[in-house]
Amino acid sequence: MSNPVVGLSGDMPAMLEPAVNTTEGTFLYNWYRLFQLLFDRTGGGNGIPVYNFAILSDAGVSQSTATPLVPILNFVTASGKGVVMPPALSGGEFLIVVNVTPSEALKVYPAPEVQINGLGINNPYTMNAGGSIAKPTVQIFWFSTAAQCYATDIG
Repeated sequence: MSNPVVGLSGDMPAMLEPAVNTTEGTFLYNWYRLFQLLFDRTGGGNGIPVYNFAILSDAGVSQSTATPLVPILNFVTASGKGVVMPPALSGGEFLIVVNVTPSEALKVYPAPEVQINGLGINNPYTMNAGGSIAKPTVQIFWFSTAAQCYATDIG
């Protein structure tokens, strides 16, 4: 029977391979590596994935004076001003911005020399206010390259 693990099977223990070296009482490398990968994947053992998040207020009226965002998840209290994306996000990475103030629009500036959608380099993307239904607005900014990202509305 072949190894039932699909994907990174080169890092996985072979089928029926013992987990422990019985003479030394230590994990064999492949099992050690598997447990280490599972431990890392589950946020260090508590089952909660590790991610960065921030609770911020917008500030500034330009790319250079806007409040900096952190990679992955940002909850922003908006007052009609702006936030700026962190530098050095590359293709395949993403940034989530939640405007928690339904009555105010929020300008999201790209990092220097980056373009959001087709707005032009360094131009902000405006997250509209939640409107009459008074709900937070959410945007996912997905990077196709380090210099180009796209805004995807999720509600």
